[in-house]
Amino acid sequence: MIRRSVMQSISQRHEYSDYVSELKRWFPRDRSTSQENPVPPHTFEFALALAGAVSGGAYAAGFMDVLFEALDAWEAARGLAGVPVHRVRLKTVSGASAGAMNGALAALFARRDFKHGRHPREEPGYLFNNPFYQVWVRDIDAQRLLRPNDLGKDSALRSLLNSAHLDQVAESLLRRLDATAESSDGFQRPWMGDAFSLHFTVSNLRGVPYAFAFSTPKGEGARDLTGHLSRLHQDHLSFAAPAGGVIQALDFPPDHRALPMDFLNESWRDLIQAALAAGAFPVALQARTLRRPRRDYDWRFIRCDDEGVYRFVTPAWGREEMQEETYCFLNVDGGVMNNEPFQLARRTLSGLEGRNPRSGVAANRAVIMLDPFPEAPAPGLADQDSLAHILLGLLSGLKNQTRFDCQDIRLADAGDIYSRFLVVPGVPAKRAG
Repeated sequence: MIRRSVMQSISQRHEYSDYVSELKRWFPRDRSTSQENPVPPHTFEFALALAGAVSGGAYAAGFMDVLFEALDAWEAARGLAGVPVHRVRLKTVSGASAGAMNGALAALFARRDFKHGRHPREEPGYLFNNPFYQVWVRDIDAQRLLRPNDLGKDSALRSLLNSAHLDQVAESLLRRLDATAESSDGFQRPWMGDAFSLHFTVSNLRGVPYAFAFSTPKGEGARDLTGHLSRLHQDHLSFAAPAGGVIQALDFPPDHRALPMDFLNESWRDLIQAALAAGAFPVALQARTLRRPRRDYDWRFIRCDDEGVYRFVTPAWGREEMQEETYCFLNVDGGVMNNEPFQLARRTLSGLEGRNPRSGVAANRAVIMLDPFPEAPAPGLADQDSLAHILLGLLSGLKNQTRFDCQDIRLADAGDIYSRFLVVPGVPAKRAG
């Protein structure tokens, strides 16, 4: 209730004076100078940006397993002679497609210990409680994806594969976690802190309307304000995952869905559905309908000027949409429009207008991007071709353009950047210059 009242007060009245401290904590202009949301001393923060991968999600799951193992070992060794004393903290995970699914697994098992895949199997079922192995290797079954039992006599064909199998895997996972909750009480991962945020990209087929204001001269100095209307389809959903305790009402922005300790709570099912929507590969897997408070979008585009005044760009909802407290929208794979959600992760570390220190001496934050398929897109058409090839080229061009991020161009040729790293198959983790 506190969260909702704060959101409605700020969104409807736009009176920020009573909530300045919350806004500065949720949306610091620059975390390098923030007092409300600073980087803790002697701490290296990192964010994960997990690119879309389709079947490469199994590779990404292996990376996540190794990351959990390495940082668990780091925490266990802290305090021993010769071990650095600084701390490591996960701040956020952003994911597209299979990256969102692995992000959801990280949240589900943040407070669970499990064995890791790099060790020899000492007995049958050695990895039965490893979520990344269990889900990607054992639970998801190609034969079940091909079964037609999701089709009724009068139901329309919604996908080539049986998407109901993925729902069954997710529900089984939640029930296993709930059944074994007592045995894991008290286990924590210090490198995850008290909580961390999650951002899953989706391609929103309904779209969110925005109006871009223009002024038109009318003579005698009078001006008429008009707007150019457009709809945003590159979307994402945000969650707050508990890692060290219960999340308090004002710990995260109001558009973040706080996840409780109870795995059978509907919030966890919402997380699962968001991850499945993020991975709903067009045609192959069924598009997913999601619901969220319409006012979540009041927090999508926020600026903080030099004087510290916050400015919100809110959607230009139509009359009928304004009557909907709950916004319902159909989604396909988030990787169609935002396959490398780097900026979602970076801004959580840096703040709205800030940047993460880049030199090797000053860097205390970094985004680690995992991309199982780092190959560059093939060149498109250069000359006349058949109508079919032109249509395919158009679809490819639209997809590549929606994924292109102009903000990264500024750093494309910059060297000595230690605030962003790239992990790809076949070579050791390397810096993305």
